[in-house]
Amino acid sequence: MADAVRLAIETGDLSTARALAGRAAALAAGSEIPHRQADALYCRGLLDHDGLRLLAAAERYDDAGRPLARAKALEAAVGEFVRYGDRDQARAAFARAVEIYTWLGAAVDAARLQARF
Repeated sequence: MADAVRLAIETGDLSTARALAGRAAALAAGSEIPHRQADALYCRGLLDHDGLRLLAAAERYDDAGRPLARAKALEAAVGEFVRYGDRDQARAAFARAVEIYTWLGAAVDAARLQARF
């Protein structure tokens, strides 16, 4: 669901993004399952351009043992921190995302992130 929200936002389909984010929130409501909580945080963070919420999503993805999703949430957080001029938060999230992508052997993702920021 998280990638669907990201793609809907990237294509300008905000109504679909909102609907999917609502579904993610409904699945997470009252749930103790870390990846469900992370998905809800990630989706809402993308919609709200909220870097701190995206960092919280990254931590919940870490709790769920989902390093690729964690790196994606960190990468999204970098973008939001850059947008709002918070260089310290952007650098910290950037370094963690590159570290995870490198650890996963996701060289293309690491290179994309480095080229973008």
